Amino acid sequence: MNTTAPDPQWEDLFRNPDLYLLEFTEQQALFIRMTRESYYRSIFTDRQRIVPAHPEGHGINLDRLLERSDSESEQQPLRYIFHLAHGGSTLLARALDSPGHSLVIREPFPLRQLAAERLATHPMLFSEERWMRRLRLVTGLLGRRYQESEPVLVKANVPVNFILQELLPLNKDSCGLLLYSGLTQYLVAVLKSPDHQRWVVNVLRQLAGGVKQIPALSSVMVDKLTPPQAAACLWIAQMVQFVRALDVFPNLRSLQSETFFDQPADTLRAAAGFMGIEMTDDEVKTIVAGELFSKHAKNPGQVYDNAARKEEYRRQLADNQPLISEGLKWAEGYLSQLDLPEVLPRALFARKRAPTV
Repeated sequence: MNTTAPDPQWEDLFRNPDLYLLEFTEQQALFIRMTRESYYRSIFTDRQRIVPAHPEGHGINLDRLLERSDSESEQQPLRYIFHLAHGGSTLLARALDSPGHSLVIREPFPLRQLAAERLATHPMLFSEERWMRRLRLVTGLLGRRYQESEPVLVKANVPVNFILQELLPLNKDSCGLLLYSGLTQYLVAVLKSPDHQRWVVNVLRQLAGGVKQIPALSSVMVDKLTPPQAAACLWIAQMVQFVRALDVFPNLRSLQSETFFDQPADTLRAAAGFMGIEMTDDEVKTIVAGELFSKHAKNPGQVYDNAARKEEYRRQLADNQPLISEGLKWAEGYLSQLDLPEVLPRALFARKRAPTV
C-alpha cells in the first residue's frame, strides 16, 4: 500500500465515507478509497477481504488525526450487530444492506484492533485516555453517511463484545442487536472442522484478558484448554458480556440465531424498523426469496439455504458428538456459578411458536 500520498482535506475526511479507515499502525492511520458500491461488495472490510475502489492507500499521522478528531462535534448515531460468531451475522448484515436506505460496514478492523489491544495490554502500560481518543476517532469515522437519511450499520466481531461498556456511550442514540445461539448450537458451529477448532482456540487466547475479568472464569488457564473447552469458555464469556450490556443500555435488543434462520422476513422487518432503515414489505420478501438466502453468506459461490444449514447441523451434531459433549461437560461447573438466562431478555420480537401436532 502506498502511504506517501498527501493528507486529504480534513473536512472531506470527516464527512465523506469514501476514505475508509482500514487499520492502525503505531504512528499512522491507514485509509483506503471506497465507494458506495465497494462497501456493498465488501463482505468484510479488513485488509485481506475488502474490495476497495482503488488499491492505493493513504497514511495519515495518527497524532495529527487525533487532534483533528478531538475538535469534531457530536458524532452520528450508529446501529450495531454484535454476535458470538458463526451464527448468521454476515447474512443478517448483508440482508440489511440497502443502498439508498442504509450503509453497512462489516467487521471494521480498527474496532477489533482496539478491543484486542485493551485486553492484551498490561494495565500498567495501558493509556486509557489515548485508547479512548482512538476509539472515538473510529466511531466518528464509521458514522459518516452518503445521505443524511441513510443510517450506518456496523457488524462488529468477537473481540468487540468485550468493550461494549466503552463503545456504546460514544454515539448518542446508537442502538444494537445482540445475535446469539445456545451453547449446543454454538459448539456445533465452531467445532465442525479443524480450522474452526484452531480459530476458537486462537481467539480465546487473544481475549484471555477479558475472560479473566469474569469472576467465575478468573481461574481458567486459557492456554491449557482443548478446543471444545475453549469453545465453551468463549461462549460463556461472550454471553456474560451480552447480559451485562442488556442491563445497562436500553437501546439494545437480543436476537436468537435460530429465530432469524426460521423467520427471516419477520426478523428483517423488525431489525429494519428498530434501526431506522426504510424497508418495505415487498423489499423484504424480495430479499428473502432472492439469491442472498440461497447461497452461503460468506461464500456466495456455495449453494446454501436454511434447509441445507439444518441438515449440516444434524450431521455435525452426530459426527462431533464426543467434542460437543466435552464442551458441554466443561461448561457445567462454570454455568452453575453464573445466572445466564437460556433466552436473553429484550428480544427484538416474539418468536412464533411451532404448530402443535
